[in-house]
Amino acid sequence: MNSATPFQVAPFYCLQQLVYHTNSQCPQAKSILHTQHRVGMGGKVACLSCRHLNRRKPLKKSRPGQRLNQLVSS
Repeated sequence: MNSATPFQVAPFYCLQQLVYHTNSQCPQAKSILHTQHRVGMGGKVACLSCRHLNRRKPLKKSRPGQRLNQLVSS
């Protein structure tokens, strides 16, 4: 199963920033002109905004029978 978000993209950077980007919805990434895009990480650190946007919230897991117990005790 692929855990990538719909907006996750291959790493890219520009020479004017200190970070590389991996999410097309990142405000900093959106500010880069397409002609300034460079493919890869360029020896830079990951953008914190991209990392946050790429993070997926885990689904809450219930214990087996938990919902049934709630219904029975009501």
